[in-house]
Amino acid sequence: LSDLSSPILFKEKSQYFYKPDNFHVAYGKPVINYPGFDSLFKGQKYYSFGDSITSYDKTQYTENTSVAGSMCQGYQHHVQALLGFDSYNKGVSGADSNGILSKVLATDVSDARLVTIMTGVNDFGRSIPVATFKDNLRQMIYKIQTDNPRCTLVLLSNTFGHFDTVGYIDRTYADAMKEIAEEAQIPFIDNMQNNGFNMNNLSAFMADLPVIA
Repeated sequence: LSDLSSPILFKEKSQYFYKPDNFHVAYGKPVINYPGFDSLFKGQKYYSFGDSITSYDKTQYTENTSVAGSMCQGYQHHVQALLGFDSYNKGVSGADSNGILSKVLATDVSDARLVTIMTGVNDFGRSIPVATFKDNLRQMIYKIQTDNPRCTLVLLSNTFGHFDTVGYIDRTYADAMKEIAEEAQIPFIDNMQNNGFNMNNLSAFMADLPVIA
């Protein structure tokens, strides 16, 4: 793999997927075409719940970011492009797990094929009790699975390197989410590790890093 110039996007089983050389942004449309995969779930619905990391997908970054004016290529963008889902972004900027729970409770996901929940950053920033965080996740899972017991529900942890006024986020909420995923027997993606982000390359991936004098 060392002689391949395009960076790995992700690994699925034994297959690696790479960013193509003609990668570009088409506003409001998938940025990548994956021949042979992008019709697999065509017409089926994908609901994503979360905070600003979720809500920014396919929107322009605000003026207080390092890439103001450009379009965010969020994780849903790539799921949609890869598998053909119709993506329904239910992210709420600034929401912690309390706010995300409210959004889940207000949303009918009975027609969903895939649902993801990503949270933790704002819970960390507001020192939401871990017990409350876990209970909120349990309520989200219960609501989604009673609405739609056959959908695939995936929990996504917060990402490594997110900066808050209280400092760089730790693993507290990611570990709590992993525990709930194991309890509920549903998939969990740990974005705090094995994603290639570290302090050497973080500025290439994060749009809201603090300015360090």
